[in-house]
Amino acid sequence: MNDASLVSAGKPKVGGAIFRAPLGTALPTAASTALAAAYEGVGYISDEGLVNQQGREVSTQHAWGGDEVLTDVQNFTDRFVFTMIECMNLAALRTTYGAANVSGTLAEGITIRKNANPQEHFVLVCDTILNGNVLHRIVVPDAQVVEVGDISRVDGEAVGFPTTIAAKPFTAWKTAGGDADTNQGDTHREYMVQGATAAQNNQDAAAVQNNQGAAAAQNNQGATAAQGNQGAG
Repeated sequence: MNDASLVSAGKPKVGGAIFRAPLGTALPTAASTALAAAYEGVGYISDEGLVNQQGREVSTQHAWGGDEVLTDVQNFTDRFVFTMIECMNLAALRTTYGAANVSGTLAEGITIRKNANPQEHFVLVCDTILNGNVLHRIVVPDAQVVEVGDISRVDGEAVGFPTTIAAKPFTAWKTAGGDADTNQGDTHREYMVQGATAAQNNQDAAAVQNNQGAAAAQNNQGATAAQGNQGAG
């Protein structure tokens, strides 16, 4: 049966939606898992949001008479496309140009080297919020930038880094079954879980207030008892 409450736009998580970390950093295994300290946010993303492009090259075999008898996936690609618009954010710069090519800080001065060296591999995590405060997370254990689009610096427009990231097969995420030659591992995984609703947040806030009120009452009682003891003395 149709359910409109299960239809949703994808909004960025408050405080940041796209994070990167060095290859091998501990991977979150749920949408609500706290990220390790090594993850750094790339900042604001343009209003085009995050696009996941998947491609399959398929070959088919036909039998005499025209029946299709075999379908085989020859090539599979998994790409993520987004534009980072915090052009002074170190994580965004490292993602665009490679961590080895970016050094310094804004306070001390940043140096960016541009060359033909291959980009390093890293972990990518993308957090979005769906309808009803459902948490949605994409985890890419082995990500690599494969394309950076034109970077324009003009009046009245934010400088952006249009970036295409390839999700590589992760051997630790091999699935059961399939062809041993092609089963190299999942390229990314997605997690969803119901987050706290407004009602739950209100209940939590009320509980905190009640606890604070009880603590204040106990403090007042303690102060009154102390005053009584002083008076008796």
